[in-house]
Amino acid sequence: MRITLDLDEDLIERACKLTGIKETEALVRAGIEALITRAGAERLAALGGTQKSLARIPPPTEWVAGVSAAIHPRGALRTRATASCQPR
Repeated sequence: MRITLDLDEDLIERACKLTGIKETEALVRAGIEALITRAGAERLAALGGTQKSLARIPPPTEWVAGVSAAIHPRGALRTRATASCQPR
């Protein structure tokens, strides 16, 4: 979809410095994706504890049967197979 936007130059410059994203199109796309993620998280948080009849959800170690799984300090599920795949 093509769209014309009138953006504040100072705002774009600040966002570029903070994110390291140089292209305006990529910067706007990242901003929209972040907004969608945040809105989804807020909607999920608003549901917090509203369904008391839900069944127990097993801990992550039960999700990956037979594989040594651990919770990464940042909260991401890591298995022995993926633990070495670190961003560079």
